[in-house]
Amino acid sequence: MESLLGGWLVNPVLLAAGSLLVSAPIIIHLLSQRRNRTLDWAAMEFLIQAEQRNRRRIQLEELLLLALRCLAVLLAALLVARPYWPSRWTPTWLNAERREHIVVLDDSPSMAATESDGSPFITARRLIERLVTESATNATGDSLTLIRTSQPDRPVFNDLTLDSGTAATVLEELSRLTPSDVACRWDRLPSELQPLVGRRSDKLNRSVAVLTDLRRVDWSAGGEDAASPVVTMVRELSLKATRTVVVDTAQEEPSNLAILEVLPDQGLLLAGSPVRFQVAVKNFGTQAASQVPVQFLVGGSLPVSATIPVIAPGSTETIPFSYTPPLAGSPAEEPLPELLEIRAQLDVRPPVDGLASDNRRDFAGQVLPGIPTLVIDGDPSTEYGQRETFFLQRALQPPGPYTSGVNVTTLTDAELDQQPLGAVHAVHLCNLYQLSESRRAALEQWVTAGGGLVVWPGGQIDERHYNADWQSLLPTTFSQINGDETEANWVSFQAAATDHPALGVFQKDAAALLGSTKIFRWWELAEPTADSGHRVVLRFTDADRTAAMIERRLGRGRVVQMAVPADSDWTDWPENAGYVIFLQELTRSLVPAAPATADRTVGEPLDLPLDVRSYRAEALLTPPDGEPLGKIAMAGDDGGPLWRLREDNPQVRGVYVWTLTRLDGRTERRGEAVNLAPQESDLRRADGDAVRTDFGDANVEVAFGDEWFAAKSDGGHNELWWWVLVGLTGVLFAEQGLAGWISRSRR
Repeated sequence: MESLLGGWLVNPVLLAAGSLLVSAPIIIHLLSQRRNRTLDWAAMEFLIQAEQRNRRRIQLEELLLLALRCLAVLLAALLVARPYWPSRWTPTWLNAERREHIVVLDDSPSMAATESDGSPFITARRLIERLVTESATNATGDSLTLIRTSQPDRPVFNDLTLDSGTAATVLEELSRLTPSDVACRWDRLPSELQPLVGRRSDKLNRSVAVLTDLRRVDWSAGGEDAASPVVTMVRELSLKATRTVVVDTAQEEPSNLAILEVLPDQGLLLAGSPVRFQVAVKNFGTQAASQVPVQFLVGGSLPVSATIPVIAPGSTETIPFSYTPPLAGSPAEEPLPELLEIRAQLDVRPPVDGLASDNRRDFAGQVLPGIPTLVIDGDPSTEYGQRETFFLQRALQPPGPYTSGVNVTTLTDAELDQQPLGAVHAVHLCNLYQLSESRRAALEQWVTAGGGLVVWPGGQIDERHYNADWQSLLPTTFSQINGDETEANWVSFQAAATDHPALGVFQKDAAALLGSTKIFRWWELAEPTADSGHRVVLRFTDADRTAAMIERRLGRGRVVQMAVPADSDWTDWPENAGYVIFLQELTRSLVPAAPATADRTVGEPLDLPLDVRSYRAEALLTPPDGEPLGKIAMAGDDGGPLWRLREDNPQVRGVYVWTLTRLDGRTERRGEAVNLAPQESDLRRADGDAVRTDFGDANVEVAFGDEWFAAKSDGGHNELWWWVLVGLTGVLFAEQGLAGWISRSRR
């Protein structure tokens, strides 16, 4: 029943309920006809004869009055049930069509592409202004819901009635709209639009329009067997609308150049150490671009310029820029990391470049006073020169006014259990007897994420512990101690992998720095198998040429297993000039060559880990275009000391600066670069006919510009409530007039 009435009624249940009330006048009429007891009375004979002559007329009058009352009840029920009729079947003079316009405006960066008469965004804004003006002029009671793809949960207008009183305000607000920095995430839009398109509306006709530049990267990304996310989204929207239109607001396919990356070629930025940055520029156009000027800016300094000779269509070229972060000097207290802000930009114009917003890319990094290095002493001593790590620490960070580029923190094995590894890049374990399983697992996780571990054995290590419990971390096993305890005989080092970064300086005549070392005792390391992927870097000059240093790659990091201790108990290596050089080069080689970039795109959350053992939980976040915002770090689920600072939805590109306060009161600045999504630079357009095919039998149109307004009423419905109200009023007047006339005629 409901499905039958639902084809022409908004609320069919109310009509069914009202139809039952039609019986009320009939029941009242029947109750008024109750028969009374008849008494014969001679004087009434003449009155009965007169009554019989008028009975037919009275019955006809009462039936007519009953019919009018039943019709009034039925029309009242029909009025609240809201009948409608297809617009194409309704005469123009009976037109009472009202629409709820839901407009999804693509305000992604690509909508700002330069065209001969503006941009796709300007065209989209003009079309919305026309919709507002026409709806207000026609005074049909239409409403507008305007949703931007950058902030779908915050409509610009939400079911706003368009009339002469609101049109001026709407047009003024539209004039202030500009393209955002946020790329379209079409796959996320359905869930965020559901509260708006799924709500019940008092408008019978819901029109959904998606205004976009119809780029190929969005609309043709589904492949042969799957629809793209935006096509799937529009299909879902069409199920809740009487008309759904995809409006193409772009007219051209301009050429475009874009900066895709600004990255250093080394994992750490160190004060006083030159850094080479690679700036990658891609040509998205169909013609070669010649003499492309690139500018490189550090902080607020003047730009350094260079030129890329030519970039072929669809190709990417890189150009290097060098920069040396300054030394912090000789402060009285330990220097803190410094924030480094880099910006690369193109100095190009149309027609070579059609989108200005992707001609800039930012980079933010920390300049460290030295490589953060932990040295773990397994045999500490209070006597000068007797500690296990005495020579190692001095080789990595020599005393004096000059920096070596390595910052050393020396701990005992007991202190290691409480030491966070997040900010550490290299760890040297020196003659540790054993290590707890939890700390071993933490070291393995840290190495996998990019850390560098060096294991120096000695006379007190428990080789059974390392061989049994460290198999997933160490490259090989410890077998036995070889050599001459009397130190009458010795062996030396010999390079086995001359291309290793730690041995780069030990070539030709400099190889004698290794060959002159006297090694009296050493741990025999099991030779790695050929298929293990581990590499022997140094060997001894003994008869068997046993391994002296073996390296293993684990995830993004590396593990180095030495066969000799770091002190002078078994060798004279610390007295050799090559000792300092080798340790400096080895520690630097442990840093990943390519950084794990923290470059984010606009709209992605910012997430900064914060160790509350070193920093306060309160921080400030300064966005590129605003005032500092107070933030409080949130504790992790594991209850540990590593908390997190978070910004869920950065809306503007640039460098976001965190200002942290250390427990000693000093402040430290860290930056996160937020850039445009690279796919926004691809301005190639999708084929309109192919998009229509992708929609299949869905009730979706594809229009170009002003075609949106063609056949605007097709598929809509006109409500008839106004005419039902007129009919109800007429019936009520007729019923009252007939009842009055009957009353007067019976007097």
